[in-house]
Amino acid sequence: MPYTPSQKILKNYADVLVNFALGGGEGIKPGDVVWVGANESAKPLYREVRKAVWRAGGHVLDNYMIDEDDRASFSK
Repeated sequence: MPYTPSQKILKNYADVLVNFALGGGEGIKPGDVVWVGANESAKPLYREVRKAVWRAGGHVLDNYMIDEDDRASFSK
């Protein structure tokens, strides 16, 4: 069974990424466009990062993909 961090931890990770790691350590500014990409296995963090970008006034370009294992089951 995979580990899924609590909602609070995911929100904290997303806030650190968006408000400190991006923008050369200064976070994003309102109006910035941020590309957010993830596979299905990272969906909880992916959703929180998108929300953090919106809270900071940014715009999201999405790239959400199913995991490779899921693609194999579609071809059968």
